[in-house]
Amino acid sequence: MLRWILLIIVIGALASNTGADGLRGPWDAPPVTDSKTVSPSQRSYGSQLGISLVRLYQRTASRVDTDRSKSYPVSSLYAIQALDQHGWWRGIFLTADRLIREVDSTSNPRRIYEDGRQYLYDPLERNVWWDTD
Repeated sequence: MLRWILLIIVIGALASNTGADGLRGPWDAPPVTDSKTVSPSQRSYGSQLGISLVRLYQRTASRVDTDRSKSYPVSSLYAIQALDQHGWWRGIFLTADRLIREVDSTSNPRRIYEDGRQYLYDPLERNVWWDTD
């Protein structure tokens, strides 16, 4: 299992650094729009791969698995937002950070209620500390 995860990370890393014009760095990434979403044609290959993998998880394993997420938005939606807005590397970092923190309610996040359930409100914008805009 660990080999598959490492293989996916390596393929994503390679895909995020190559484009039709050869190698490109993070400084060549398309600018993020004001709405903080990137159109599918402007996404890096790595973030497209990551979003596709999360959507595959949502369509297959998530339907079989019970609804256990205590956070709002749920972690798979959070991962899609992170990959869409921040690219492969930062998106993976934010998603891993979220998955580690999901069971930790000691930071006393805001609680919201939806459909009779209590959720811990943890939006992506609250966890992006490197953007000062």
